[in-house]
Amino acid sequence: LVLANNGTSTGLYLVVDANGDGQVATTDIRLLGVFNNTTSVGFGDVTLG
Repeated sequence: LVLANNGTSTGLYLVVDANGDGQVATTDIRLLGVFNNTTSVGFGDVTLG
């Protein structure tokens, strides 16, 4: 999981190296959610289950 922030919103991404070559392609990245107007989201704010 990766949290990325642009200064206004935070995106939560799932990154999986699908073919195991050690490189991440655009097809290996999935956007799971966007937290608008929140710049202080951390992994403590994310619950998996």
